[in-house]
Amino acid sequence: NPRAIKRLMNMMRLMLSMDLPAQDYSPEFRTMELLLMALQLSFPRVYDMICQNSNLDLWQKSFHVGSQKVPDHIRQQYRLDEPWKEIIYLTVSTDEVIRQNYYRITELLELYERIQSRCQKKGERVEDALGIVNVISKRNVEEIEVLYDGAMYDNSSQTQLKQGGHLIDTLEYSGFANVLDVGCGSGKTTLQMWEKNLDMHIEAFDISESQIETARAHYEKFLLDSLPPGCTGKIRFFVMDVMELSDKAVYDLVFSNAVMHWVEDPRRAYRLLYEALVPGGELAVHQGGFGTYSGLHKAVQKAIRNVGFTERFRNWIFPVFYPAREEMEDLLEQTGFEDI
Repeated sequence: NPRAIKRLMNMMRLMLSMDLPAQDYSPEFRTMELLLMALQLSFPRVYDMICQNSNLDLWQKSFHVGSQKVPDHIRQQYRLDEPWKEIIYLTVSTDEVIRQNYYRITELLELYERIQSRCQKKGERVEDALGIVNVISKRNVEEIEVLYDGAMYDNSSQTQLKQGGHLIDTLEYSGFANVLDVGCGSGKTTLQMWEKNLDMHIEAFDISESQIETARAHYEKFLLDSLPPGCTGKIRFFVMDVMELSDKAVYDLVFSNAVMHWVEDPRRAYRLLYEALVPGGELAVHQGGFGTYSGLHKAVQKAIRNVGFTERFRNWIFPVFYPAREEMEDLLEQTGFEDI
């Protein structure tokens, strides 16, 4: 396809024009970039699966195919000798393009595994190559739906999970009956909090449907494997934007971890959280403060300029809301909070 080849060449040109320490990347890493770019152009559905989980050996945990079984004659015909090949067959066998190119795709993914292994031996991560390809492959950044992918976030949110754990440990839960978790993500922190008092009723929401699907899966597993008898509490996970919160005087605790720095109108958002609390209720929030990850934000802005995407990111704010301590205290006081 001449158009695809042209796009591939343009992507390679953009990749080389980015101000990256190219001399520090191995030939294997550069080959991985080329392979991922080709997959993104030719078989975007397969590429999306790699983005969700770059380890093919773990695809069985990331992609649920229900009770579907592959007949033995199909297994032999398509050489489904590895679990990920079966996942490919079951999840994309209804896609005519994938079906017609099945053998080609499996060969590419076998090559992907070999290159990945060599990159890992050199201390290089496939996720870094995916990040570069994701930036340079977008024809129009306005088309990107900026919502977290539940499976990917679940595998890469160790920092947020640790931060949430620290926040959880600062609270005494015996007096809480109704709790609101704002921006619950994949639900791991929500479950950690619930374990402190399994009689609590927790309403947990996130703007990303994929995150909520992952959270519900964690919750169902917890109910099956870890829930002791006699508990009266429960968790309800649902999709919502914090700016849509309309509950009044409902919750004993409003909890939020690593979310509120993404809110464009923090004063209104914190007002909504305040109104959702019963009199005497508690607010527990962890969010970024002034200067947090400033080096990372500068590096991202520099990369955007270098690849000519400044206009496409014209409406983005870096960061959205990272207040200084005094600014945060002032906001909370003006909202009505006490004992900050």
